[in-house]
Amino acid sequence: SGIQNSIDMGVDIVEMDVQLSKDGFLVIMHDNSINRTTNGSGLISDYTLAELKQFKLLMPNGAVSNEFIPSLKEVLEHSKGKMHLFIDKGDDYLDLVYADMLATDTVGQTIMGGTMTFSTYKFKYPDVWDKINYIPRAGTGQSLDYIIDFEDEINPLGYFPSCDLISSNND
Repeated sequence: SGIQNSIDMGVDIVEMDVQLSKDGFLVIMHDNSINRTTNGSGLISDYTLAELKQFKLLMPNGAVSNEFIPSLKEVLEHSKGKMHLFIDKGDDYLDLVYADMLATDTVGQTIMGGTMTFSTYKFKYPDVWDKINYIPRAGTGQSLDYIIDFEDEINPLGYFPSCDLISSNND
């Protein structure tokens, strides 16, 4: 798998996106559908985790692999003590991500990235906001106050730059 290959190469951190299945499990997938990356079709949110496990991931050349869609918990367990994970697209599921991190004892090696303002982050997740390594996304849409609020309250490890800040197409 890509995770094991990253571990074997000595990669320090891997970024991945999470999506929510119909029955409330987090799976690793960039898209909200399985059309582009598996031998199935449809939205992730329309399938249970067991149903998603029936589909196989596609290789870059389009051939069907022997790999299945991994759950976040499986990836956390597999990477535990071997490399850090950067979880993106999890703003709506931060409490679920945290539960999986607790269950796998990987809170200290997992970083969350997101676009919430600090006040939204703290209000939406009052029980976990101060327990997660959260890195706010910094981009042209955020004001200096957005950055200052995070600096004053949690002093994040860093900021996750939006593509608009680093794109070669940006004038």
